[in-house]
Amino acid sequence: MNNLEIGNRIKQVRQEKGLSLRELGEIIGISGATIQRYENGLINRLKLPVIESIANALGVNPSWLIFKSKNKYKTLVNDKNTISSENKDLLNKFNKLSPNRQKRINKFIDMELEEQKEEEMAKESTAAYTGTDGGHSIAAESTQKYNQAEEKSKPKVTKEDLDRIYNKIDKE
Repeated sequence: MNNLEIGNRIKQVRQEKGLSLRELGEIIGISGATIQRYENGLINRLKLPVIESIANALGVNPSWLIFKSKNKYKTLVNDKNTISSENKDLLNKFNKLSPNRQKRINKFIDMELEEQKEEEMAKESTAAYTGTDGGHSIAAESTQKYNQAEEKSKPKVTKEDLDRIYNKIDKE
């Protein structure tokens, strides 16, 4: 187990997911600088709870991060070939839906994944324009302020909004 190899795997998946160091740090409750130290192999004593938290936040198996095991991504089925209670609940709810509603959910998920992909691409292009001022990324701060303002101005999704989405999906 080489700390730099583990760090490279963390960085690889973090970038695949379109997360900044700060964003990943916020998810698991440590600083972006600490994440960067993990990625650069600068943490001498890796803490298993932190590695597990990073793996969970990135949706990968901790054993893949540490040992590069075959199974990189987490699945609905855990290592004991059982479905977690959280995922079992989701599957039970999904299976109770009519086939038409299941189709809608699948299309909705596809739409959400496409939107997420576009957001990740936008983040990457924004990262190309980073300037610095006293060690702070101007573009990152501007983007964060813009995103916060945009988030505040977004209306909450209503039942009518969902009905419109479902109608659009049904027409496709």
